[in-house]
Amino acid sequence: MKRKDYRSYALLLFLIFFLLNVPKSLINSLQESLVKWGSPLWRAVFDMRTSSARFLTSHLDSSSSENAPEESVFLSGEVESGKDSLKRFSPSFMARVIYRQPSMWGSFVWIDVGERESPLVQVNSPVLLDRPLVGLVEFVGKKQSRVRLITDSSLVVAVRAVRGSEQKREILHLIDQLLLELSLLKEPILSSGEEKALFERLGLLKKRLEIEGATQYLAKGEVSGTNSSLHRSLSFRLKGVGFNYDFEDDKGVARELLSGKPYQDFFKEEGVRLIQQGDLLVTSGMDGLFPEGIPVGIVVKVDPVKEGDASFSIEVCPLSKKIHDLSRVCVLPSLNIEIEKEKDSILN
Repeated sequence: MKRKDYRSYALLLFLIFFLLNVPKSLINSLQESLVKWGSPLWRAVFDMRTSSARFLTSHLDSSSSENAPEESVFLSGEVESGKDSLKRFSPSFMARVIYRQPSMWGSFVWIDVGERESPLVQVNSPVLLDRPLVGLVEFVGKKQSRVRLITDSSLVVAVRAVRGSEQKREILHLIDQLLLELSLLKEPILSSGEEKALFERLGLLKKRLEIEGATQYLAKGEVSGTNSSLHRSLSFRLKGVGFNYDFEDDKGVARELLSGKPYQDFFKEEGVRLIQQGDLLVTSGMDGLFPEGIPVGIVVKVDPVKEGDASFSIEVCPLSKKIHDLSRVCVLPSLNIEIEKEKDSILN
């Protein structure tokens, strides 16, 4: 009777055990090496595709030339907006995306800045695209760093709903983005008359939005992505959980979940919806990772509250519409650096 050879099974079990126990530092080093050698080819393909797109969209149709003055006014606001966001979180620096794994497109990217290029880039450095949040640095190599995107399910961001002037400011920014995209179209979607009317209406809308008003800071909770690093997926919606206002903070008093009335003056003051469709979500700073006030997304759906629920669950659209096609990002110092600076200033 022929004896079974169990050596192949033993080898397979050994390989599985080895792969499950590979040190994270070794995996990071291997990934960094692969990115180092593979990024030039990936970057060349990406630049070629980007150059082709820019060539196709660089020439405006002559029928829209009469709207150039109005257009330039709106686009100048876009430029100033970008400058303001960088000033707000100074010091900061720009980095270029050098690699993005197709099977994990919605999970992470690699940037061309490491510990040799800048001492500011550290693990847990927030990453922005102009103003909105797009991710967090999770590994820093010698010349490259890996950024975990907010669309990945493993990155959880503490946020709160904002309604009022801050919300209007982000709408103004979106209007500027819309006008920029329209100006880059090779084939105009609208006739010259329709386009002129659109610019006039958007100009009127901007004037109304620019009127300052009160800002309400409401429900607090957490958002995370819906993409998993373990399988191929591509979703750019975020899910939010735990949204309520059960505890007082420096932005306001605690409020009851359904009525939105303050607990301390429940029968005297009117209630307000703690979160609703169209609310702006910004970082709350309560996770110790992100500075307070970075725009994250817009609420697109609020799930009905079921009996026994203590909070709202929501669906969120990220503010950064180009998160699927990143080329350059802005990296901020981690909060650890800012804390050390504050300690030094106090001691000195």
